[in-house]
Amino acid sequence: MTNLMANSRRTATPEDVAEVEAKRQKCREQFTIESVANSMTKFYNLMITMGFWPLSSIHLPPNPIDTALAQSLGYSAPVIKVIQSLPYPTENVIYDQTLRIFELTRTLDLTDREDLQWSRHPERDLDDPPIDEHLITLMVPSGPEGSIVLLDCDIGAIYHYRMDGPRCDTLEYRVGRRVYNVPEDEDWELYSPGPFKYRFAPFVPAIQWFDGLYQKYLTLRRLPFLDPRYDGDRDMNLAEVGPEGDPLRERIKHKQDVLVELYAKHGWPDFEAWDRDGFLADWEMVKTRLRREDKEQMDSEWEKENQ
Repeated sequence: MTNLMANSRRTATPEDVAEVEAKRQKCREQFTIESVANSMTKFYNLMITMGFWPLSSIHLPPNPIDTALAQSLGYSAPVIKVIQSLPYPTENVIYDQTLRIFELTRTLDLTDREDLQWSRHPERDLDDPPIDEHLITLMVPSGPEGSIVLLDCDIGAIYHYRMDGPRCDTLEYRVGRRVYNVPEDEDWELYSPGPFKYRFAPFVPAIQWFDGLYQKYLTLRRLPFLDPRYDGDRDMNLAEVGPEGDPLRERIKHKQDVLVELYAKHGWPDFEAWDRDGFLADWEMVKTRLRREDKEQMDSEWEKENQ
């Protein structure tokens, strides 16, 4: 690829800038605190209904927070109102690595003082400058491959990107380079901007983001209990794992099929027919079996490699 071709994909046109601004305006038009809080609550309640999260594991709004701390962190009164108006998972969810929505990513509980502070520092480095005051952090990485999820309280949008930075093939990336005067031959914005990578990241209306997650779990395109990066994502291209017949690919597909069948056995997705307790009782036995099969497969592969 020539430098000209590469740069043409990195340079925003006036039309690109106008399109991003129109997208921002569309987010603003859809945004109310109540609608975002309702979408979040609906999704979190689904995690409970599916048996993934324990019962009574959500702080429902209005939520008390340390307003003096929030003000000292630079949050304005309107942003503090947003923070108080949102639901948050409780401690028994956010610190349990088996209950996470995204790999190596922890949901924050902004009713907690420490999490409220981390909301200004999503990369978990207090030596970095805080992110912009109109943003609150909903999820932070708990490892180098984790994700950051931010809510923009000005426009009601979600930024969701991995710790190593947003994708470089998006409209917002090109416009961010233009707005922040990144030289055409430089890539420093992915490595040097501290916590400000969101300035180059795509965004979607917050309601759309949470409703999209809700639909994926409701339809079992995403599966709780399984590894969220591999086994738990039925929309993942299994060819990226390996060719047909590859042991890891077949193992992922097997786990997915077993869990989908178990949900169907207990009435999912018919909420009236759904037997949560019966599902969880069966899942404990199935989980034990799957772990045993995983160990047997690893032992078999190790023996083959060491013959």
